[in-house]
Amino acid sequence: MVPIPAREYHQMAGRAGRPRLDPYGEAVLIAKDEEERASLFEFYIHAAAEDVNSQCANESALTTHILSLVASGFARSDTEIQEFMARTFYTHQHKGSRLIGSVTERALRFLDTAEMVVENGGRYSATEYGGLVSQLYIDPRGAESIVRCMCAAKDYSDMGLLQTLCSTPDMYTLYVNNRDLGYLERFLLEHEEELWQPLGFGEEEEYFRALKTAMLLRDWSMEVPEATICERYSVGPGDIFNMVESVNWLLHASDRLAGMFAPRFARDVREYGVCMKHGVKRELLPLVRLKHIGRVRARSLFHNGITTPEELKKAESGKVAAILGRGVAAQVMRELGEDEDTNEKPSAAVGQATLSSFGEDGQ
Repeated sequence: MVPIPAREYHQMAGRAGRPRLDPYGEAVLIAKDEEERASLFEFYIHAAAEDVNSQCANESALTTHILSLVASGFARSDTEIQEFMARTFYTHQHKGSRLIGSVTERALRFLDTAEMVVENGGRYSATEYGGLVSQLYIDPRGAESIVRCMCAAKDYSDMGLLQTLCSTPDMYTLYVNNRDLGYLERFLLEHEEELWQPLGFGEEEEYFRALKTAMLLRDWSMEVPEATICERYSVGPGDIFNMVESVNWLLHASDRLAGMFAPRFARDVREYGVCMKHGVKRELLPLVRLKHIGRVRARSLFHNGITTPEELKKAESGKVAAILGRGVAAQVMRELGEDEDTNEKPSAAVGQATLSSFGEDGQ
């Protein structure tokens, strides 16, 4: 585990307390013993913030910013782009460095080759593709990878799409250790036809990190319990949440890109985005689109023979109340335009689960 920098602690501690409402704020560091207490004072409370170093010369980040400059019309020529870069913090820190110039040239060359920008008479302008990528605020190289894989794929595959998204610069990927390699290689052999990206020579680490992350996300969308995912991949609930949040945005971006380049996949991508958001299989999509219905309630309804909003409308109010609880059932039925009969008792057909029925299918 890598300790956070002192500046991050100062940033978080500085947010303690509500301006104009609290006389002061409190930030708490927890130490296991006296020795750790002394270390926390030394490395966080009494420590000065680390120096800030510009990452502007990072080619991935700079490509995104240059596309934004061109798409917004803020800078549309080599001269205007160079003048903008001359005013950046990076140039202030690295006076006389030629690195930013060469990275800028490579970024523009990539954007031109990818047809995200075009040059005409010394002026750059964003194409429809480039404008969309800029609006989506995703890494242009990641966008190009998504488009390339979708266009090359013969058939749509949830796993192929996930693998592609987890291989982009915008996606955090899980660490792979030696004990992971066995099941990762086995999965690769068993699902090779579903995957959109082959294993390249010398790319094993990045490939398997992306594959492991895609497998976790696939499990989430297949309704694998959170506790099982945590144990299987050695992660915490917060890790799952963060990865799902990240891939949800990339799925939204993929939906938009599919509409432009691979319309035959657009519906599948859009549906899978809803699956990922709620952590459900496709069969539950009609139900989770309803307010107040998440993955657990949708599965309970499905197991009790209610698979669509139309069937939910026609169901006895007592049966729905027995499945969802009276309060939630009333809210859902109101949304569907039905008046919930709060005086009706749950039907005997469904009833309250007993200890003897615990673990039976549908409970």
